[in-house]
Amino acid sequence: MAALAIKRWIPQLKVQVVRDPTIPVIGVGESTTPNVPTYLFEYLGIPMREFFATALPTWKMGIHFLWGKRPWFNYGFSRQLDAQLTTLPRANGYYCDEDFTCVDPTNAMMEQGKVYLRDPVSGGPKIGSMYAFHLDNRRFVAALETIARTRGIEIIDAKVQGAQRGPQGIGAVIPVVGRPVGPGAAVRVVATSVGASLAVGVGSGFEILVIAADPVDRIFEFAKPRLDDAGAAHA
Repeated sequence: MAALAIKRWIPQLKVQVVRDPTIPVIGVGESTTPNVPTYLFEYLGIPMREFFATALPTWKMGIHFLWGKRPWFNYGFSRQLDAQLTTLPRANGYYCDEDFTCVDPTNAMMEQGKVYLRDPVSGGPKIGSMYAFHLDNRRFVAALETIARTRGIEIIDAKVQGAQRGPQGIGAVIPVVGRPVGPGAAVRVVATSVGASLAVGVGSGFEILVIAADPVDRIFEFAKPRLDDAGAAHA
């Protein structure tokens, strides 16, 4: 996702991803919140149909918690308490105390073990903007790699043992076998595993260290460079 974000917002840069093929993809499901679809489809510009066909996500409307003093607690992704019905003078939360079961349609559906309402026109599920996915991690990673390649991002299999500094940041990454990667790549993203640090060197003006554990909607706001009259990128 780091490489896709950089390529989306600085398309003139050549981007290479160096990864260690001996480190397997973590074989777990990725549970997301609505921020992730927004990031994938709006910020990264990934077409929905392409993502659905390759990642095969499961739709989520909320989280059913078996936690606390209550038998369960439904956390719907909709605006449960700060939404306001047109027939009421105040927001929903004003009328709730300890129990706000079925406070809105999303939570009412979850309470009944149902999914989305039926669209009266198409007959299919009526899905709003507040949804998320549960993702098989292997399919998710494979989908991102496929999309990255179609956007001109080169993925290099190599075990990295270090990096060389250059006059403008990271000059090259050093694989255990083979030649250093760089300086031909304007951007090099070194990914060792899910949740690890991503070292990113941009040769045209700035060097950054991205921590993958940080919220992705905050990480890449700086990746939209300003260009001078000559078209050069600046941090």
